[in-house]
Amino acid sequence: MKSKILTIVSILALSLGFAACDDKHNYGGEDAGKGTLSFARFGVDVESTETEIESKEGVEVAGFIVKIINDKNEIVEQAAYAALPEVMTLEAGDYTILVESHEVLKAEFDHPYYSGSGQISVKANSVTDAGTIVCKFASIKVTIRYAANLLPLLGDDVEVKVRANDTGELTFKKDETRSGYFQAIEGSTTLIAVFDGTINGSRVSLRKELTDVKAGHHRIITFKIKGLPENPGAINPGEDITIDTDVDDVDKDGNVNVGEDNLPGDDRPGQEDPDDPTPADLFSATSETIDFDGVNIPREGVEYKVVFKSENPLTNLIVEIVSQSLNAEMLESVGLSASFDLAEPGALEDALKESFHFPVGNQVIGQTEVLFDITEFVPLLNIFPDETHTFRITLKDEKGNQQIFNLTFKS
Repeated sequence: MKSKILTIVSILALSLGFAACDDKHNYGGEDAGKGTLSFARFGVDVESTETEIESKEGVEVAGFIVKIINDKNEIVEQAAYAALPEVMTLEAGDYTILVESHEVLKAEFDHPYYSGSGQISVKANSVTDAGTIVCKFASIKVTIRYAANLLPLLGDDVEVKVRANDTGELTFKKDETRSGYFQAIEGSTTLIAVFDGTINGSRVSLRKELTDVKAGHHRIITFKIKGLPENPGAINPGEDITIDTDVDDVDKDGNVNVGEDNLPGDDRPGQEDPDDPTPADLFSATSETIDFDGVNIPREGVEYKVVFKSENPLTNLIVEIVSQSLNAEMLESVGLSASFDLAEPGALEDALKESFHFPVGNQVIGQTEVLFDITEFVPLLNIFPDETHTFRITLKDEKGNQQIFNLTFKS
């Protein structure tokens, strides 16, 4: 069982040793109070989100802004990702590397904001690798829609004003098809949408307040009418019908948290049955030692176990290792892969089962509960200091549903 682990440790330690020798001979600082931050292997990984992209290749990161911030919250260096130098000399100390897609505005159309950060420590007369920063969708996305039974009755003066983060405001005209993006500010969790305009010649106003609004969420606000008479020409909005809204709330991982009633004539995929459960209801992940929303520090002697549960029998449990050092080339050199399916491991079955005790084959297929124990793998991450490693887990069931869970560690 330990042969594979020892092989990995040997190769990784050897590569690290070569790097250390090279650093010593080539990067010795003349100033005892300064060190070197290396961007030679620096990477920006954009995490896939339902609201914006199908995969990280869908976002161009060359123009992303990289900021180096000291422990006094001062920006000491700043450059576009594509213009970063190979190395940067800094005073010894602790820093934050902040990566942003652009300087965020309070509100803007069609301009999603991504951000991510990592902590580093620059030591005198030594080289620190900048590692990889994972950027996530960090705006509040808002889309305005009108139900099919309301749209023909709207006057040209109809508009919806949406306000978030206290001062950010956008006006959605009747024919506006773009989505709006609002800056997410800590402590400001309310979003207000005000509908105003004529419906079948009568003036109508409606104020909708949404609470618990967070970064990474997509609020889809659909205006509709209830009590539509058989003769639409005789509508009196003040007496015959009620203007109302439905709201979808889709988080950064594509989970619909607030269901929406099906609206007449609304044929959007996935909305055929309002009682259908969402992926968040069908899958779950629990652990006593792993924080799914934050960054975990690998520690010796700690058991890192996750229990995945599925309402329906599973068909796949796909693991993708996102890491700068534990990349595809490195893992393949020791008989592993940067991405594998425990349900159908193929040639990797022996390594996954015997070396790391991962469940494979029928231990996944058809199961509704799977124990994923990465205790023996996590200590290997400490070989690469100041790097972030993510296990991206995709669960799929026999009905075609799927859910992604991220287990992120920083060594």
